[in-house]
Amino acid sequence: MYLYEGIEKAEKKLRAVLLGCGEQAVNMIHNAISYLDEIEVVAVCDKNKERADFAARRLGLSRSYQDAGRMLDEVDADAAFIITIAGLQAALARQCIEAGLHVYTEKPLGTELPDLLMLKEAAAKHHRKIGVSFNKRYNLAYRDMKLAIESEGFGAPSVFIAKFIGGYRSNETDLLRVGCCHFFDLARYLIGELDEVYAYKYEKQPGQHMFAVNGRFVNGCVASMTFGALGSWVCGYGMESVEVRGDRNMVSAENGRDFTWQKPSRIREPEAGLENKGTQAVIEAAVPVEIMRESVCRRDSEWNGAAGGICGRIDGA
Repeated sequence: MYLYEGIEKAEKKLRAVLLGCGEQAVNMIHNAISYLDEIEVVAVCDKNKERADFAARRLGLSRSYQDAGRMLDEVDADAAFIITIAGLQAALARQCIEAGLHVYTEKPLGTELPDLLMLKEAAAKHHRKIGVSFNKRYNLAYRDMKLAIESEGFGAPSVFIAKFIGGYRSNETDLLRVGCCHFFDLARYLIGELDEVYAYKYEKQPGQHMFAVNGRFVNGCVASMTFGALGSWVCGYGMESVEVRGDRNMVSAENGRDFTWQKPSRIREPEAGLENKGTQAVIEAAVPVEIMRESVCRRDSEWNGAAGGICGRIDGA
């Protein structure tokens, strides 16, 4: 039996502890876990007792913990879900790994390179696995984009365009590590590995940053990304937008929901070798005005009544 394609269902439930009971943890991760019969939550922990108790009641637990060390000593578990602020996650992850647990965390796993190297070493030493959440890869709109890009008629991707407005952040690194990192991951997911990245920053005042990022992928495709905290570029509507253009197609997604696939018009000129060759073929096979006028003004047309006005405008041109 499979949970998802290619992932076999475990014979026994995974016993998990949850570290962090804030808004993101409770509304996103805890809710998602509650739908998975394969996971049994055996303990929750948060320094804020009120939040921890609330999470415990929702998950059917009789108590909560405020100290991670004590919880790890008293509870038999297989894995830990760590959903807390970025600066705490690396230390908590190490603590759980050393206690023999596999670890899943929200991004970012850590905020400093030495912390990440330390976790890599600890995971190898204790033979544990670390997973980091980049959930936009599993968004249905972005998965549709991936399928479109990999389809036979899309052509080679030529440009990746992303915009993201993350709202006020206390510092620029928080905006980049916590919000914008999703779009670098999406770029890798949809196109491939980045080879070069350049960026400019504009800071209006503390907490209000804008970044203009240009890049190039190993496969030659280029990237243009705009990240910021200064408000939406479409007032009252968009907070994120992703677009990929290929040789013959364009796909886009607004706010991770509205997926659009713009395909070229089919051209049926077999003798010219132009059938379904894409935008460039459309330009090369542009119909002369005289042929267009003859077609529009033909008297047997069902919309003959409008032809006179249309032809007059063509003649004027």
